[in-house]
Amino acid sequence: MKIFKKADEMEIHISFLSMRLAWVFMLLALLVWAWYDFSKYSKLNFAFYIGTVGGIFYWLSTIYYRNKMR
Repeated sequence: MKIFKKADEMEIHISFLSMRLAWVFMLLALLVWAWYDFSKYSKLNFAFYIGTVGGIFYWLSTIYYRNKMR
């Protein structure tokens, strides 16, 4: 008896949309937190660096996979 079944195309598409929305929410929350701390303490906190690295990683991986698909 299988516990997990293989996802069909619609389930995969829904999962990717959910992951993208969750990623955007987390990135925006980190950047808002960083903006708040910068405006209050006049220094960048760890949330800014996490958000920046996440954005750069997303951008570079998008470029990589678009070039790979050509």
